[in-house]
Amino acid sequence: MGTEEGWERLRRAIQEERDRRGLDTLAAFIRFAGIAERTARNVERGEASSPGTLRKLERAFGWPPRTGDRILRGESVTPAKLSNELDELREIASGYTDPTIREFFLKRLEEVRRNQARELEELRQSMNDATTQD
Repeated sequence: MGTEEGWERLRRAIQEERDRRGLDTLAAFIRFAGIAERTARNVERGEASSPGTLRKLERAFGWPPRTGDRILRGESVTPAKLSNELDELREIASGYTDPTIREFFLKRLEEVRRNQARELEELRQSMNDATTQD
């Protein structure tokens, strides 16, 4: 799955996301993504990773499902835009002093992130189905 160029594109997208989030050390990246050190080193080098690793990275970065696959295929994706917006809202929500209000908005943001990813995947599947019927 994926060409050498595709894995390099994915490596760059992951590096951009790491830079944006301040995950400048391998240890920070490992903790954040929940992956093994060997896997993290392979990702840093742009080497092929398992589908399970791609899914973990997508979840960790808040990317819609199959974003890694789309990057590997060379499709134009902008996972950082959605992540940026949700991160900004998370910062605002974290600033509320009332813990009840803060927790309500933080939970709601996670729901939005999950629903957005699910809805995007459903839309993508519908469009793929429509293409095959065309």
